Amino acid sequence: MRNSNCSFIGLVLFFIVFIVLYSSCDSNKEDDLNLCSLPTIHWQKGDDIIIEQDFYVDSVVLIIDAGVNVKIKYGCSIIVGSVYSGVIIAKGTSDEPINFETYNPTGNSETSFWGSIDLHNSACDETLSEFEHCNFIKGGGNGFEAVILSWYSGCSFKNCLIDFSKGYGYFLGDNARIFTFENNTLRNTFGHPISIPVKYTYAIGNGNLILSDSVNHGILLRGEYLSLVESVSWKAQTVPYIINDNLNIRNMGSSSLTTIELEEGTKIAFTKDRTLSFKDNTGIVARGTQENPIVFTSSLNSPEAGDWNSIYFWKEGNGQFEFCTFEYGGADPESMVDNGMVVFSSVNGVSFDNCLFQYSMAPAIKLYKPNIIDSPYPSFLVFANNEFKNLNQFSLSLCPQSISSVDYSNEFNNYDIEVLDSDIKEYVLWKNLGADYYTEEYFSVNGENGSTVEFEPGVKIKFNGGGIRTGTAMKWGGRLIAVGTTENPIIFTSASDEPSHGDWAGIKFYTNTAEGCLLDNCNILFAGAQSSNMWKAAVYICCNDSNVTIRNSTIAHSSTGGICVSSEATPTLENNSFLDNLGGNGCDY
Repeated sequence: MRNSNCSFIGLVLFFIVFIVLYSSCDSNKEDDLNLCSLPTIHWQKGDDIIIEQDFYVDSVVLIIDAGVNVKIKYGCSIIVGSVYSGVIIAKGTSDEPINFETYNPTGNSETSFWGSIDLHNSACDETLSEFEHCNFIKGGGNGFEAVILSWYSGCSFKNCLIDFSKGYGYFLGDNARIFTFENNTLRNTFGHPISIPVKYTYAIGNGNLILSDSVNHGILLRGEYLSLVESVSWKAQTVPYIINDNLNIRNMGSSSLTTIELEEGTKIAFTKDRTLSFKDNTGIVARGTQENPIVFTSSLNSPEAGDWNSIYFWKEGNGQFEFCTFEYGGADPESMVDNGMVVFSSVNGVSFDNCLFQYSMAPAIKLYKPNIIDSPYPSFLVFANNEFKNLNQFSLSLCPQSISSVDYSNEFNNYDIEVLDSDIKEYVLWKNLGADYYTEEYFSVNGENGSTVEFEPGVKIKFNGGGIRTGTAMKWGGRLIAVGTTENPIIFTSASDEPSHGDWAGIKFYTNTAEGCLLDNCNILFAGAQSSNMWKAAVYICCNDSNVTIRNSTIAHSSTGGICVSSEATPTLENNSFLDNLGGNGCDY
């Protein structure tokens, strides 16, 4: 709320100031500036201007020379274009700045903050207020949101200082026009140094020194939607951009990909439970460097895993990340199907290279296929040289079809990879990436043109229930190839820290299993969860021919049998070991 004395007197003086301004016009300057034919007034070098009431600049252009000192009483403001159009042109120099400071003859510290420069309507679309080499000291007082308030008019703001604001430093309204913001210094603000609509983030230029005593203050981005008609760049600043709403990036009719490009060293901080989403042929290009990574983090003073939700890609969303850090995200892991610090669905255009993922409550990255007919399985364009640290859950959560897009060069640091439910209808290579796999699912291997899952030596899959089935379709076969070595066997086992008999079902070869199934140097442990005719052993072979070979393998701790073979099947079983199977080593059915 405005100071009542300032507001009352200012409204009375509006008409007096209006007449004085018109009578003070310099027609030559008006012609020289070509400022939409408005009259001008001129505060000249050497003037000390004292403002003891709200000062209105309507239907005029106020020109302030370098070296002018403007002293404003507590709670009072300069209000531009509140009723009619108005413009301020305040251009100082580095040697002779223009100073806006408090008029406080009593020295009372409680009345030491003036109000704001309050910009409403400018003279015309081509003419904006301009501030260069101006110092704004102790503004934003008496309930004002900021030192500079730009509601409907943008402005040019260069080489200026905002110091000791009692609110924001610079506030740009939702309906403001474009503005320029370069080489400025903002410090000692009680609130965020800058608050702007997200659509104008690209207009914050280079060379700014923005300082804050609070780690959760920065450039506050307002708004839930950013509609891109072309790609834009967000410049690196000395404080983070704060995402304060669930922000959705959309393409507004462009036939080409539209992106937000982040400069190296940029920091994006999320307030509690917020999400950044890309869809409809939009994306983000975030290429940091080893010295200046790009950081996606929490805005809270004491950050914790799960402070913010996720960066989400869907419906042709696209992302390229190099030397980026993702931390303190992945909120609410239990209540969300698509939970993860980074999530993408049916998207194949996202890459991560030399990135760090840490302090996530949910899986660090989740790739999932929605339950939509013909939607593709998501995969990485590139996923190499990344590292996972200090996680609460899994490093990756993905379908088997996505595993082959993960490079061998990543450091998982003993954080498991979660594998989601999937019908495997094509060739899938299950890589040994240096991390264990965890699953709660049944995997069915079958497809119209045949399907194969091949496990690399050293792969370890930990089951919390579930199992593997081949040839379950009425017509189509499925093939399982798991060839380990003596040094690197393939292990199918329980996910429990204290495993027991029957923690998961096992491996079953159904009637239409394809030729060439092979288990060699495999350990199948703690299976046999189902003892009905559907699942009689840790390995159950009920195909009609000799399509299965099992050799040099160990089947142990089954709650049923070790290997059960139907009467129609003629598998090859060679040099296998059996241990502690409660239903015996084998059976015929």
